Amino acid sequence: MNSERVLRHLLAFGLFFAGAVSAAYAEPESANAGRHKHVHTSNGAHESPRQAESHAGEEHGGEHGHGATSPVEWTEALLGESKIELKSAGAREISIGLELPGKIVSYEPNVAHIIPRFPGVIREAKKHLGESVNKGDVLAVIESNQSLNPYAVRSPISGVIVKRHSTVGEYASETSDIFVVADLSQVWGEFYVFSDDFGKIDVGAAITVVAKPLKEPITSTVSFVSKIVDEHTQAKFVRAILQNPLGLLYPGAFANALVVLGTVNAEVAVEVSALQRLGETNVVFVWDGDEFEARPVLTGKQDKRHVQILGGIKPGEKYASGNTFLIKAELGKAEAGHAH
Repeated sequence: MNSERVLRHLLAFGLFFAGAVSAAYAEPESANAGRHKHVHTSNGAHESPRQAESHAGEEHGGEHGHGATSPVEWTEALLGESKIELKSAGAREISIGLELPGKIVSYEPNVAHIIPRFPGVIREAKKHLGESVNKGDVLAVIESNQSLNPYAVRSPISGVIVKRHSTVGEYASETSDIFVVADLSQVWGEFYVFSDDFGKIDVGAAITVVAKPLKEPITSTVSFVSKIVDEHTQAKFVRAILQNPLGLLYPGAFANALVVLGTVNAEVAVEVSALQRLGETNVVFVWDGDEFEARPVLTGKQDKRHVQILGGIKPGEKYASGNTFLIKAELGKAEAGHAH
């Protein structure tokens, strides 16, 4: 029994000693908490993200910067497959403004409300909702109540039928439209301004409109600012005439606008899609022949498409835009591999 008691004491002492040694060589908890928030630079030093951003601003006024992590290998063939494009950093005008929600509506001067000249019964309804018509096309045939003779109702303009109130056998009154035709080569963008921003927008202000069917934003100017506040939304609206030669903007479709209140001339700018976040640091993936370097950058003003770069990238350097999150994902895999 004595030997068993001695063995237990020795075992307890051994466990206590091992724990003490482990604690002596372990890093403090606070150091571990910050370990993953440091950026490994290409010269082997470790910096906090804020130091990296600061150094980006100090060292990239004309100097080539340090990569935030190990470069990511990427072939030119992969660029197309991954929908990543190479763009050149350069000077650009950044628009500072007010973002507004809204929709597309018909441009009223180009809308025709078609009312029968004489009341009667509709014998033929030749055109349908959404159908394109030319000026002079017959829309319907009505049998006049006065003469009992049929007469044709024609479109006074070319456009698209946006409303139709005509069915064969239906009575057509001379006080109600049976068709509404709109020329959609021009439309209105109608956008809502809320109380905090009343007074910021005037007629003539530059406006950029983004809508889903469009590949590129449309630029125009504010042509009308409402003096009336909607009692339900407490918003006013502004309008801009938008050219629509391809007919991609449909009345009723949602749209968003940026009303330009000022501009900044950025010496270096990149597309917004180029920015990615590593820890607490903004990075842009800079192309170096067959690999991307995650370059810490300092950012300035930003609009819908571009962001000002205050430090980290020189004019003319090529960078990744588009699906840059794929490069970030590959970088994460590589870092995880090195960790193991």
